[in-house]
Amino acid sequence: MGARFPDFLIVGAPRSGTTSLARYLGAHPEVFMAEQKELRFFNEHYERGIDWYKSHFENAPPAAMCGEASPRYMSTPAALDRIRQHIPDVKLLATLRNPTARAWSGFLTLRERKLETREFEEIVAHEVAVLDREGRPTAETRMIGASLYAWNFRDMIERFDRSQISTTIFERMVEDPARTYRQFCSHLEIDESFEPDILGERINPYVEFRSVRVRSAARDIPNRFARRVVERFNTRRTPPVPTIPADMKRDLERFFAPHNAELEKLLGMRIPEWDPFDDDA
Repeated sequence: MGARFPDFLIVGAPRSGTTSLARYLGAHPEVFMAEQKELRFFNEHYERGIDWYKSHFENAPPAAMCGEASPRYMSTPAALDRIRQHIPDVKLLATLRNPTARAWSGFLTLRERKLETREFEEIVAHEVAVLDREGRPTAETRMIGASLYAWNFRDMIERFDRSQISTTIFERMVEDPARTYRQFCSHLEIDESFEPDILGERINPYVEFRSVRVRSAARDIPNRFARRVVERFNTRRTPPVPTIPADMKRDLERFFAPHNAELEKLLGMRIPEWDPFDDDA
């Protein structure tokens, strides 16, 4: 045991099954996942220093594949630059959800956590205007920009060899989790025949929080079991999940269409699952 960098990173996209993937891989006997999901070291907490980051992997068995999941890495060029600087040979795992569904799900999450007060239509209008002005995603376009996967993928292949990157479609992971799991196990060069009991479970569904303050405080509880007990009692699941207005769905699908076509070219595969998309958040 000892301080070390991770061998792989789950880099995104947000609200695209990264929590589930982290939990599934963490159940593999050859994998050690950082206990805290979303360390966000390379995009938000770089000032804490390399020693702080490595401390999250110091309990890993020497032979284990170490990883962490921070979904905003993929859409943050500065984070990708830092990853390349410190871990140039790292393996990158990405799950991509229908961009309209992902943006809507991200909006619902921010609204529930009281981090966003604007209406979805207002956010979209503002971010599309910024994208038209800037020509590419920026920190000001976190809602729409995180769904512009062609930009994200180009940013990654400019910095890393394609052989380091493994990408799947969220809808395929939901439909056939075992196949997706084998794909990522193969990429990590670990036993592909192992399947965790939780494979296929939805780990991070839409919820409402009884108290946002309690949710924030729970993150600092060191005992994992105690932390999950507090989180469980602080949430209430509220089906049905709010659905995106039909006109916004239609407009966003048109907006994302050329970007999706570019992504298909970059990935070398068709993605028919994204037309139409599943309204679930």
